[in-house]
Amino acid sequence: MTESTPSATEALYHPESDVEDLEGYRPGDYHPTLIGNTFCDGHHQCLVGVSTGCSVASSKENSTNFMFPPDAARSLAAQLIMGLAYLHSNDVYHGDLHLHNFLLHTSSFNHLSTTELYEHHGKLYKVPVWQLDGKLTAPHAPLYTTYPMIWRMPVNEVADPEILISDYETFFIASQTPSPTLHTPALYALPEEFFNKPIMIPKAADIWTLGVVLYNAVGECPLFETFACDLDDIIAEMVNTLDDSSISNFQCISMPEFQHLHQHMWDMSQALGVRVYCEVGDASVGEAGGTEEHLD
Repeated sequence: MTESTPSATEALYHPESDVEDLEGYRPGDYHPTLIGNTFCDGHHQCLVGVSTGCSVASSKENSTNFMFPPDAARSLAAQLIMGLAYLHSNDVYHGDLHLHNFLLHTSSFNHLSTTELYEHHGKLYKVPVWQLDGKLTAPHAPLYTTYPMIWRMPVNEVADPEILISDYETFFIASQTPSPTLHTPALYALPEEFFNKPIMIPKAADIWTLGVVLYNAVGECPLFETFACDLDDIIAEMVNTLDDSSISNFQCISMPEFQHLHQHMWDMSQALGVRVYCEVGDASVGEAGGTEEHLD
């Protein structure tokens, strides 16, 4: 995409309060995904990041055999290991590693003009932004947002992947967070999460998750497979796959609590890393209740 040289005002750096230490700032620092500087359009603050392709999860879903070519798989694994090691060397821990947060970088459209980009990938689909009270968001936020471009990159066709680790919404500094709260999907979570044990070694938590994710990323299927992401099934999968030595020191601290169907479905969506938007009314609640009665 064609780019213009930013003016001195546009290139002015605005540090994010409580996120970045201005004293240690260097251009392009802090974020392995190179979110970099923020630019001001005169109305509201804008974050500008590097353009990327789809996630590894989407890439696998759009492929024929769900697997990278051997050399591409080795490259992907090495990049993820080095990327996580870089974060840990700076006392930064991700806390939410999964395939939807690993993005495939592509530069194939950098040379396209705006017109050519629209011709190849379709025009922007704009959605107006409104406040909850129905008023416009200007001047403190943009009047509209756009849906991301659909970029299909099947894993079986990726020869030389370049991986970016994204989504630092739940990251934490280990030296400042004695017992962090993780947001890892259940399929990738370490055993302590299932037994409400405190996370005493954050590095081990990230490494466990990365190991489980890598198995899924370079292979055809997840390391632990379960129906509906049931927590008991996941523990059973851990025992069957790794033997019981990994969880032998844990004890049950409470009796299991059975959930209503609609709550269980919501938990399933969160465990899979899928955002679900639903409207709950009398009809939908009645339908869910009727379904529960049949299941009981």
